[in-house]
Amino acid sequence: MAKSEQTEFDVIVVGGGPAGLFGAYYLAENSNLRVLLLDKGNSPLKRKCPIKENGCIKCKPCNILCGIGGAGLFSDGKLNFIHKLGKTDLTQFLPEAEARLLIDETEQIFNRFGMDGKVFPTDIKLANQIRKDARKSGIDLLIIKQKHLGSDNLPSHIAGMADYIENSGVVFHYPEEAHDIIVENGEVTGLVTDKATYRSNNI
Repeated sequence: MAKSEQTEFDVIVVGGGPAGLFGAYYLAENSNLRVLLLDKGNSPLKRKCPIKENGCIKCKPCNILCGIGGAGLFSDGKLNFIHKLGKTDLTQFLPEAEARLLIDETEQIFNRFGMDGKVFPTDIKLANQIRKDARKSGIDLLIIKQKHLGSDNLPSHIAGMADYIENSGVVFHYPEEAHDIIVENGEVTGLVTDKATYRSNNI
């Protein structure tokens, strides 16, 4: 990847995990802002972990945790389409109806990049009956709309999404680690990394 020499941006996104990628995607689709996304890890298809062959050799940075796609890149690729799961509850931040709309929009974006799969449960009537039976034993079975992409497929899907975002004008820098945010007179004015100093009021 040929790095841009540009050092002034309207927005700098630190981290290419799900939040960073979706933020950059949204900006690319809905603005003409100059956007930089940086991550201290590698691109999805260059993230390789040697643990199976050699055990953990303490890669710097860790390819499991760092890089485009975030720490979930090598997960089993389950997508949960629900506004409340465990301690995560989107209704802490917005009304349930708006949360559901965002979930639907997120699913459409995933689908756009090939992250569409079989929807589970496949038989909602049977799932509801199992839930009803479980309640008789004091168990509350949570029924969630899920799609299972598989760990083998996720890196290529995320690479496709990242390529689209980059081709839409977002500048990607990796591996590059953020070190410090520059604050002048109480306002954010830039970012210092291990490679450069950038100017931006939005980080």
